[in-house]
Amino acid sequence: MAITACNQRNPGRTPGFLILLLACLPVPGTAGERWPQVDPDAIRANVTFLADDLLEGRATGTPRYDLAARFVAAQMQLMGLAPAGVNGTWLQPLSLVESTSVLPGARAVIKRGAARKALAPAADFISLPSFLAPQASVEAPMVFVGFGVSAPELRYDDFEGVDLTGRVAVVLSGLPPVVPADLRDFYGKQKARQLAQRGAVGMVQLTTPHEAAREPWDRTLALARGGRVRLSSSGGPPVDVYPGLEAGILLNVAAAARLFAGESKSIEQIWADAEAGRHQSFILGGSIMISTRSKLRRLESANVVGLLEGSDPALRAEHVVLMAHLDHIGRGVTVDGDAIYNGALDNASGVAVLLETARAIAEAPVRPRRSILFLATTAEERGLHGSRHYALNPTVPAGSIVAALNLDMPVALYPTAGYTVIGAEHSTLGHMARAALEAEGLRSLPNLAPERGLFTYTDQYSFVREGIPSLYLHDGPVSSDPAIDAQVVFDDYLARHYHQVSDDTSLPIDWTSLAKLAQVHARLCLAIANVLERPRWLPGDFFGQAFGADRN
Repeated sequence: MAITACNQRNPGRTPGFLILLLACLPVPGTAGERWPQVDPDAIRANVTFLADDLLEGRATGTPRYDLAARFVAAQMQLMGLAPAGVNGTWLQPLSLVESTSVLPGARAVIKRGAARKALAPAADFISLPSFLAPQASVEAPMVFVGFGVSAPELRYDDFEGVDLTGRVAVVLSGLPPVVPADLRDFYGKQKARQLAQRGAVGMVQLTTPHEAAREPWDRTLALARGGRVRLSSSGGPPVDVYPGLEAGILLNVAAAARLFAGESKSIEQIWADAEAGRHQSFILGGSIMISTRSKLRRLESANVVGLLEGSDPALRAEHVVLMAHLDHIGRGVTVDGDAIYNGALDNASGVAVLLETARAIAEAPVRPRRSILFLATTAEERGLHGSRHYALNPTVPAGSIVAALNLDMPVALYPTAGYTVIGAEHSTLGHMARAALEAEGLRSLPNLAPERGLFTYTDQYSFVREGIPSLYLHDGPVSSDPAIDAQVVFDDYLARHYHQVSDDTSLPIDWTSLAKLAQVHARLCLAIANVLERPRWLPGDFFGQAFGADRN
């Protein structure tokens, strides 16, 4: 692609300037075009290898994931990128701690005066795994603190009027209705930190009827047996783990009712007040003893990082990140003789688009002004840990990353008419993404499922947490073929193939749509890399104020 440099500055920092800058880039396929077209067959070849049974589902911490990482590094080397991992390699190693609750060894006893009420592991409760020690225990009085959320900006505070110091906090699962959909994951991940900061020594989490309807208890139990994962920081406790919270359990609906038997408010009142968003916090009678056992093991894995160095002496020290998670869930429950969860669309397709985008930009006759990092992350399926590690420990100077774009699970099972720009409303990247879609003949589609909170659900959120404007393009879903109901196809994928053994290359993948997605990302990466001013959080944006105050 012949890149036309727009040298005028941005007076007033208006979004229109960004669109004008993007218009300076010619559309692929026009006469005299020198930039090689994105190749659907190359995307197909890479997906075919990454989703092959040979790689056994690319589970984090397994030799087959390592093989996939070596393959991605080899492809990056072939296209002329420079290694941008650690010590001159393509890899950025990281350590993880996996903790699995040992339910037969867990105990929970409610104590009120001389009365003792023992709860049964698995039948009544699931112990929350400890990432610090194989055994943990706590005994303390209880205080109920609603959802365990403090959100002054929403005029909501479950902790008002109560003291958690030295107590076990009893909290509802989920979040109050006052929390908007795109902030739910943010506040959900704050719960343990909020409790620890206020002096709680343990946690009892209550399953609500709403949560039980969404996730039956037997499935919750099965997921608990799969273990949880945290990043292991060097010389300190695991990341996002709070030592002051000694132990915790999750109660099902029936056990929650037993916990509140004889209290000033019944569990039915608690649930009704929760649905209405009413503040409710009070001291519970008696105390609770919790004892848990956890099986700990260490996992080692690595991100893959390639660099295309920029051409501008002043801007090449700044970086645009394009990422896709390389891991999937590996082997699992056998279905019709198949136990390999290949992850063709989730997310071999995203990695293949990443690689083809990188190749197209690398082979352009004019290099972008800023440098571009191409990042294949590990441990996304276990909790965004690979991207979190990179955002916390970038292999380029801290503060040099100006934007992060994410490729995650494009459901390319129909000719795509457009994408939803997740995160468009938060930063100036939104205008650039919409312009890139329009330039490729695709539509910017509305977010039809805001309740899913996708902005905080995938890898770009790790960069948001470090104050970096970020977004990703998510299926609308709308087909350019009026004979195809894309919503039906998309819903069928989620219902029958997402995280199932059938997410493999036997699906009718539309390779042309994936090629279009690569062209959009190439155009968007170049626009960000060439604009003189860094992308910015929009004035008053929640995430910009929470994380990016030092960058705006």
